[in-house]
Amino acid sequence: MQKTIDEITKTIARLEEKLNKNSKNSSKPPSSDEFKKQGRSLLEKSGRKQGGQTGHKGTTLSVMKDPDSSLNDY
Repeated sequence: MQKTIDEITKTIARLEEKLNKNSKNSSKPPSSDEFKKQGRSLLEKSGRKQGGQTGHKGTTLSVMKDPDSSLNDY
C-alpha cells in the first residue's frame, strides 16, 4: 500500500510540474499556452473619454488653390 501511495505522489508531482510550464519558463511555443485572463493595467485611469477632447482646437492642412502648380517643383 505504501508503494502505491509513493507512486501516486510521484505521478501527482510530475503532472503538477507539467501543468505549471508555459512558454515563458520552458521551450514550449506560445501557441500551446492555455488562455489565461490578462492582468489589469497598472496605469491609473484619467477619467477622460478616448479620442479628441471637447474644446481642443485641431489642426489640418490648408487647401491649395491650384494643387497642380506645385507638382512642377519636383
